[in-house]
Formats: sequence, structure tokens, C-alpha cells
Amino acid sequence: MDLVPSYLRAGSAVFPLQVVDGVVYLSYAIPGLNALCFVLRGFRATPQTARAELSEVRIHWFGDKHVAACPTADMADEDLTNGWMNWLRLTGEPPPKTGSYHTGTSFLPDVLVVPRAVLLELLEQMIAIDAGIAQGTIEARLDGTPVPALPPAPASVVEYDRLRDRDWDPAHAHALKVIRGEPWTPSPPEPEYDPSMYEVHDDDGDDRQPEPDGPPAFTITPVNPIARPEAIAKASILRELEAMVAELDALDEQARDGGETYEDAELEARCAARRQRVLIELEVAGLFERSLADAARAALAGLPALRAYHEAAMELHAYLDSRERAEIVRKPRPDSLLDSDVSLDWFRRPSGQTAEGIAPWTWLALGERAFENPAPFRAGRRFTRLAGQGCTLFYRTEAKAAPSLWRAFVR
Repeated sequence: MDLVPSYLRAGSAVFPLQVVDGVVYLSYAIPGLNALCFVLRGFRATPQTARAELSEVRIHWFGDKHVAACPTADMADEDLTNGWMNWLRLTGEPPPKTGSYHTGTSFLPDVLVVPRAVLLELLEQMIAIDAGIAQGTIEARLDGTPVPALPPAPASVVEYDRLRDRDWDPAHAHALKVIRGEPWTPSPPEPEYDPSMYEVHDDDGDDRQPEPDGPPAFTITPVNPIARPEAIAKASILRELEAMVAELDALDEQARDGGETYEDAELEARCAARRQRVLIELEVAGLFERSLADAARAALAGLPALRAYHEAAMELHAYLDSRERAEIVRKPRPDSLLDSDVSLDWFRRPSGQTAEGIAPWTWLALGERAFENPAPFRAGRRFTRLAGQGCTLFYRTEAKAAPSLWRAFVR
């Protein structure tokens, strides 16, 4: 009996495969293949008509219009940038502007532009594997053949990735030039690390410099942080804040109606405004200061809502300083907890869910990295995969303008 090949070739591209519960899928490890996997799954559901359907140059919808393959000729260049660059990364060659499809979903940021001839060739191979497994001539297990490495990334893709790590807008503008065949010049390099700007500490408190390559596996703390509260607020102010937190939590429950998403835009806006004020008040009251932790614990006796926020703040500080975050997220911690991309409610109201075998801080760091790529602009949710496990990320507006990640559920 034959085995499933470790990869398929179609056109100039190599597509690694995986087998999950007896079903063959494209590997999710390469940007863009997750979206293509869902499109192929839609076509494979009706193998008798799939070839004929794909021969029609039109948009193809699947899964209640949550999955689509759209002819690139019908799309604006502005909507093709990420998918176009993903194909360049996969093959080292640009896809044809006409005769290609843009594959994507409504629930994943992953997209890919793929030539129609490649899509058809790949679909025929996948249908043949499906048929072999169904007939018992192919065992649903990979044959272990080494998967060829991707070609070296073109300079345009290297530049795109570099820009996207900093800001989406210049990366998008660069990709438009690539799509249109316009000349482009490399952006200036980022400023080199200046050791005089930081104090670097390992977990034992000993000063040491970061390794020359790779992300730091230790905490980086600004030498001149912003001014911090020097004392916990008076008892009368803390009692007022306790009442404000209770009102916010009640409004938040009403806005979410017992779920995780905010369906009512007006209530969501009211929640966001109230939450921003409460969080700023809590920071000014000194409840987020690690140096005031002992004083805070004493002052918060009998104030359970404020005590929960204070304890969440201490946990968020520890996470932001963790090796797990330094190695996975690869960005400095913010000066203020209010500028964090992770909500205090991740710790104050934990979902209690992580992927099996994944440590909590590793799970959160994976979520923070996925949440930022690309960063959302308002409250919502995102379906993605962390450590091979499907999950839903929930985010909302808090103290800063951009949303913060506040919950993740395993799917």
C-alpha cells in the first residue's frame, strides 16, 4: 500500500502536506497555505464537479461565504499585497496578474495569490490522494520524504517583511510597487542597539549585555522611565475606585451579553470610554506599581475588585519581563502597563484555557505575537492556530487607542 507523499509539486511551488485524523491537508507552516487549504477543502468536497467549477473564471465561495477564491483580475492591487508577497516567498517568482486567484477567509489573516493552473494541478493531486485513501490503496500516513527547502526569499520579500515588522502602511506601499513593477529602494536600517539607553538584567539581578544575535532572553528596562506614583491613593479615593470598577464590570457584562464579543456598537463605545478612565485612575492611584505592592496589599483590604486588578497588574509585569515573551514576541516591554498589547483582564478574568502541553506564558506570548500580525484597529476576534492548536483570540479597546488582547479560547 502506498503512503501519502510528504509534499506535492504544482508549477514551480512545493506544498508540504500533513495528515490530521486521516485527512490530508496542506501544512500551515508556510504563510498563505492555511488560506489555500480551506479553499482546496471547499473544492474537494465535490470532487466530481470541482474541475469544471475551477475552469469557470469567477469568484468561488465556500462555507457560507467565509472562504473564497477570487480572480485577481477582478481585484484592486491594494487588496492583493499580502497574498502576492506570500506567493513570492513560496516560489521566488511573481504570480501572473491575470489567470490567478486570491485565496482567503473571513476568519484568518492568512491569504495567498496562486496561479489558476497551479491551483488546478494541486487540486487534481489532492483529489487523487483522497480517492486512494477512500479505496484503500493509500494509507493516510506521510511517507517521510524530506521536503525541499523554500527558495531564497527575493530582496523584495525581505524588505516587505522588514517593513511589516515595523508598520503595516510602508509594507503595504512597498508591496504595491512590487505588484506594479515599479522601482523601489531599501529602507534605512533600524538604529543599532545603544547599551547606554538600557539597563539589562537577568533573573538573578546580575548586569550583563545581550547576546549579539537573536532576541534577548532577559528583561530590558528603560533607564529613565516615566514618572510613577510614589504612594497609594487615599482610602476615600480607593473606595470610589472600587465602585467604579463594579459599575464597569456590570456594563461590560451587559455589552457582551454573557459572551466574549461586543455585538452592540454603542455599548462597546461606552465600555471602552469607561474602561479607559478606570484604568488610568487605577494607575494614578499607584495600584500598578511594583515598588508599592506591599502598601497596595495593605490598603486594599476589603476592596476585592481593586485587589484583583492589583494582582493582575503584578502578573502582567512578570509576563512582560519573562523569557518566554522576549524569545517569542521579540519586542521591548512598554513603560506603562496601559500601553501593553495584553489586557489586565487576561489575568484578572482568566479563561483557564491553554493548548495541551503549553506553559501559560508561552501560550500568551504566542497569542500576543499572532494578535499583532497584523494588528487590529477595533474590538473583535480572530481565528488562528497557536502551537498547532486552533484558537480564537478576543481583543478590545482599553486605555490606549489600539486594541489589547484579553482572552483566547481553544477550538
